[in-house]
Amino acid sequence: MTKQTKTVIVAGLGVGLGNALCRQLAGAGYRVARFSDSGNQVLLDTLGEDHFMAVGCDITNASQIDEAVSKIEHRFGAASVNIQFSLPAYAALPRDSSE
Repeated sequence: MTKQTKTVIVAGLGVGLGNALCRQLAGAGYRVARFSDSGNQVLLDTLGEDHFMAVGCDITNASQIDEAVSKIEHRFGAASVNIQFSLPAYAALPRDSSE
């Protein structure tokens, strides 16, 4: 019996944390697909096309998500895991302590 390779989608993370997570997941045997427009060439060079792909996608746009997932499924099969992190833009802004 052979181990089935699972696919994970990583979305909504910055370049540093996103790259680190993608490396860890690939090292654990996952095929990794990332919703991202930048910072992917290093991962592609390191992990290779058999283990990593990047898909440009606005994670606030349902039709873009559907299109991106279709591309991932076509290449790697259905995703077993989805990791997403996002904050509203205002959440990172400094707050007035008097509020």
